[in-house]
Amino acid sequence: MGRLSDAGTLPVVSVSLDEYARAMDRRPDVLKIDVEGAEERVLAGGRELLAGARPKILLSIHGRKAREGCLERLREHGYRVTPLDHANPDAAKNFACVPSEI
Repeated sequence: MGRLSDAGTLPVVSVSLDEYARAMDRRPDVLKIDVEGAEERVLAGGRELLAGARPKILLSIHGRKAREGCLERLREHGYRVTPLDHANPDAAKNFACVPSEI
């Protein structure tokens, strides 16, 4: 399983989901997020997208603290969150996230 290293020296340019959507003039219907621990940052950078475009999201979460933060953020944006790999949401790592209006 991959992960990001704090000791790495390779610079990587990144943009937020909101910046990308504006620059490309795109509003995705579905997002797959599997970013090895940076899930909360990805969702934070997609506030406008979550509020406006309301994409369905397949989300892989790495770590208890990240799970709590991500699920709270998604629920604040009116998403229903369903665990995909475990009946107990506290043990799950993969989630289907759907806007509540669907």
